[in-house]
Amino acid sequence: MEKDASFEELKARANLHAVLPVLEDLAKFDKEHGGKGAGKWPGALVMEVAGLRDLAATVRFRPGGIDVLPERWSRSSVILEFRSPRALNDSFEGGKSKPRIRKLLTGLPILVKFVRMS
Repeated sequence: MEKDASFEELKARANLHAVLPVLEDLAKFDKEHGGKGAGKWPGALVMEVAGLRDLAATVRFRPGGIDVLPERWSRSSVILEFRSPRALNDSFEGGKSKPRIRKLLTGLPILVKFVRMS
């Protein structure tokens, strides 16, 4: 049975938003344990699905901490863009789908920090 596109979008939204509490815990752990990232490189990393900008999440680095937002932040430094809800689901399930990286040069420190956190 072929999965319906709206089911894939709903599943992608659940996958994306399920990871937010984990990122919040990582941000708290990093701040409590003297990590190098919180506030040193102000900017944001956005994960989104192409064409569905409301299907997004943001990890924002700012002076004094890290925020995790269940939405797209307009002043992002790095955007990890999945080509479809199915590609996001595949990536979250350990598949071969990878996001397209946008704005990497301006946000390289943010991406490095995010990879170290996760």
